[in-house]
Amino acid sequence: MKKWVLSITAATLIFGLAACNGNNSESEVVVETNAGNITENELYEKLKNQYGDMVLYEMVLTKVLSTKYGVTEEDIDAELAKVKEQYGDQFEVYLSMTGVKDEAAYKDTLRMQVVQDKALASYIEIPEEEMKKRYEEMKPEIKASHILIKDENKAKEILAKVQAGEDFAALATENSEDTASAVNGGDLGYFGPGMMTKPFEEAAYALEVGGISDLVKSEFGYHIIKLTDRKDLEPYEEKKEEIRQEIIQEKVEKDPTTIQEKVKNDLKEANIKVNDEDLQGIFDFINDSSEQAAPDEAQDSAESTEQQK
Repeated sequence: MKKWVLSITAATLIFGLAACNGNNSESEVVVETNAGNITENELYEKLKNQYGDMVLYEMVLTKVLSTKYGVTEEDIDAELAKVKEQYGDQFEVYLSMTGVKDEAAYKDTLRMQVVQDKALASYIEIPEEEMKKRYEEMKPEIKASHILIKDENKAKEILAKVQAGEDFAALATENSEDTASAVNGGDLGYFGPGMMTKPFEEAAYALEVGGISDLVKSEFGYHIIKLTDRKDLEPYEEKKEEIRQEIIQEKVEKDPTTIQEKVKNDLKEANIKVNDEDLQGIFDFINDSSEQAAPDEAQDSAESTEQQK
């Protein structure tokens, strides 16, 4: 299922301009050139014509679902606080990398995410047993170093030296054909499930901290792996909401039609009336029994900027 919502930036611009111009008989000039000026009215009309249907749909959907599922400013502030704690002093850098203008714009993006998560949690109930089972299957992040050798005979020679007690990091620096990690003594840093090739991952997770593997063959060659650290898995109660959202998303992707019908029903209950003639018809799909999609679900370009959780 495509995201229900899109970036709030365009919405803020389009309808912000509309608000500015609402009581002005003369439109402000936003750009001056020798070839002529561009006014706020002209900019607003251009943006409305190109993006108005998707933006209006997103704004109405967010308002309707926020009200129905009780999304408060405290919810948004709490989510923002989590992200700021995660990135610390790098929060401003993170905003820049995600293309968000400032914290206020980012908060609007978070609002859409929180609204969507609350609605989905209402649409799809996940039994406690299912979440606990998923937790039990989770693996913590681990940290490992490796020596990669493509030739099997040479790999056996290096393994013998490691097993004889020679310095692993020095052997990695001198011999590993993974040049990116070799300069750091073979250190690969922390990684979790699905981040390494399968044979490597299985062998690394099977080791105790400080343990060294036999030769592990992958499509890259022969690895000698040393496990250097294993993080503790966060307690179930701290991971519970993350697990819930993960399972919900899987179910949404498997059966998008059910969710689309629930969204239609929520919008239908809101008694939406569009007064702008140029934007009328946007919500006709909620009364249509066919598979007609909502405006932002119909275009790949309308997917929201991903948050990161």
